[in-house]
Amino acid sequence: MTSCNQKILLKKLIEKYNNKSFAGQSYPLLENAFTTEDILKGIEVILSKKITMSAITREFEYEFSRYIGSKYALMVNSGSSANLLAAFALTNPKKKII
Repeated sequence: MTSCNQKILLKKLIEKYNNKSFAGQSYPLLENAFTTEDILKGIEVILSKKITMSAITREFEYEFSRYIGSKYALMVNSGSSANLLAAFALTNPKKKII
């Protein structure tokens, strides 16, 4: 099967499940959270076996730090992890006072 045929098959499969309603669910908890392209990109990342820090992550951190005017940016896995890092940074006894 060619790469193009595989992508078409995956898109059809994704669209099938995106439109599926689940029995017994009175309302969706989250509707349309991911586009087909998001899901395809996720599959690509999983197949690359680089699900943690990769060149894509480093590039995002660099571009994001430039966008917000910061010297550094750090990608974390969740908002909770971001909050923990922020709290630690604010209470770090070795932090240099500006």
